[in-house]
Amino acid sequence: MKLWYSSESGLHDETSSLKTGPLEQTVESIAVGTIEERSAQGVVELVVRDLRASARFYEVLGFEIERRHTDTFLVLKRGDLRIFLPEDPETQAVSRGVNLRIIVRDVDDVWEVALKAGLRIAIPIGDRAYGLRDFTVQDPSGFELRFATPIDC
Repeated sequence: MKLWYSSESGLHDETSSLKTGPLEQTVESIAVGTIEERSAQGVVELVVRDLRASARFYEVLGFEIERRHTDTFLVLKRGDLRIFLPEDPETQAVSRGVNLRIIVRDVDDVWEVALKAGLRIAIPIGDRAYGLRDFTVQDPSGFELRFATPIDC
């Protein structure tokens, strides 16, 4: 298991070799999460096949990498929402059926970001009978995120 630490010159592992690239440079390295992270309710853990591809996907959608504990585990954060991403290259792709709803201020802005990034759209944007304007995207492992804004009724 590698432990990461950061300094002004970059991110290092326990052997002090500099790691490069946007994923490593954005990481706050903490061997054990903050008390806020450890006591958070309803944290979703998504086992992904490719951690780098998944991290890029979530960063495009406004998630920040809060912590990288090992080479195969990230903690992502967007507002008060946290997602744990452990990597297992042998995990099976997820089939449709479960999605994580994320309420945002302006779903149309997030929709434009998703389109520009060429993300896989599962359900296009639209006003729904249940009072939300939303759309759904799939991450590289097949997990679905539904971004939504309440419709003024």
